[in-house]
Amino acid sequence: MTQYFQYAALFCVLISYISSLRAFRLDMPLLYKQFSFFLLFMFVGDGFGFSWRWIHQYFGFTNNTHWFYYFFYIATYLFYLYFFHETLKLRWLKSLVKTSAVVYFIFTMILIYYLRFKGINYNYLFASVLMVFLSIAYYFQLLREKDPVPLKYDMAFWICTGIFIHHLGSSLLVFVSNILYSRSSALAHALFIIVPWSAIGMYLSYTIGYLCQKKLLLPRQ
Repeated sequence: MTQYFQYAALFCVLISYISSLRAFRLDMPLLYKQFSFFLLFMFVGDGFGFSWRWIHQYFGFTNNTHWFYYFFYIATYLFYLYFFHETLKLRWLKSLVKTSAVVYFIFTMILIYYLRFKGINYNYLFASVLMVFLSIAYYFQLLREKDPVPLKYDMAFWICTGIFIHHLGSSLLVFVSNILYSRSSALAHALFIIVPWSAIGMYLSYTIGYLCQKKLLLPRQ
């Protein structure tokens, strides 16, 4: 059953990418045009990850996809950190984002070297907690705005909301599943349905954001 929701999530990222093409028609700021290319990257990457279950059978490769998702996550979360660096205003938060990018990259390389592409949950949990924290930081930034853009038209708000939805659910899942796995592996596996559901929520948030844009909006500095 979970794989059907994974395909639904893949379809949603495709819809998000198609909707993001409005960024070029409306001549939105560069950051949101770059995010459109990022969504295309996500669609191709997730599509490759899902199709590996058939590819490895024909070519005799290993059916383990951890090697792919390690590098996929590196590109994904470095871009997300770039997005937050361009979106958050406070200097110390920008410095934190830069430092986090370096720490995340080094941490991932250590996991790859010592665990030989195992332990990907540690990589994902680290990145997810970081995404949740930065999303909350953006919400506090919104509360401090003296003349905020209406949320309906605030593309950064929709992107941060999507990031928050997915990574809050995923980080809680990884944390809880590690505890439950020793007691009830069936229940731990069943809970993984949260991942595609939260991904669907994330991509729908991106889609709504792009569809709501009707005028030029500058990214928050």
